[in-house]
Amino acid sequence: MPSRSGDTLSELVALMPSPAVAHQWRNYVAQHVRPFSDVLRSLPQPGPGSISTAEAFWLFRLVAELQPSVVVDSGSATGWSAFVMAAAAPEAVVHCFDPYCCPESLPRSAIYHDRDWTRVRLDLPAGAIAFFDDHVNQRRRALQSQRAGITHVVFHDVYRVKTKSTISVAFADLVGLAEICHVFEPLWFDNPIFMDTSQNTQMYRWLTWLQLASPPGLRLGPRLRAVAERRLLRNPSADESSRLNWWARR
Repeated sequence: MPSRSGDTLSELVALMPSPAVAHQWRNYVAQHVRPFSDVLRSLPQPGPGSISTAEAFWLFRLVAELQPSVVVDSGSATGWSAFVMAAAAPEAVVHCFDPYCCPESLPRSAIYHDRDWTRVRLDLPAGAIAFFDDHVNQRRRALQSQRAGITHVVFHDVYRVKTKSTISVAFADLVGLAEICHVFEPLWFDNPIFMDTSQNTQMYRWLTWLQLASPPGLRLGPRLRAVAERRLLRNPSADESSRLNWWARR
């Protein structure tokens, strides 16, 4: 049965920008918020530092529509995001990475790794998704994902204010790296379950989805490749402290 207009995320993103987009977003949220509320009741309570309910809604819908067989969850912390993604794709294997915090509980489909995700050899089939909430330079993470063959990358903590992370990727730096870049809104106005976003300024955060372009097929020698990687991994919009942050966590 053919889908109605605005039934899928890809159709909604394709509408941007459009005078009807706000109405389409509201239709989409209204269509999916009740099933999502049922899912929330089956999950553990989010721990400190977890993503907001609005972000969880969009993350759940992205994973539910894309249905990956493998998910990379970098910066698992309490593990709540892993529960959200596992509920959206029950058949997927969720690889949780956090060198600083071992989650007290994880979904049955999850595997915990106490190191950076680039330090583990993974079998990443086509359609794998990576979710990054690890406060590491996001341009670097996108490039690592692209080289690993991951098409869809999702970022938490994407903001450019002095009191928050200074490692967010600037949209200008995505040229040639991402085919689609979309930022999902906080949603505090649509349903009471999203009130944690409106009542707590710390939860006013954005979830950003990138569909990465295919990596360039250049064949370089070891020395030239090292030079090229140093240049590619530089995030021009990051300050010195953030560059030291992600460098230390290699």
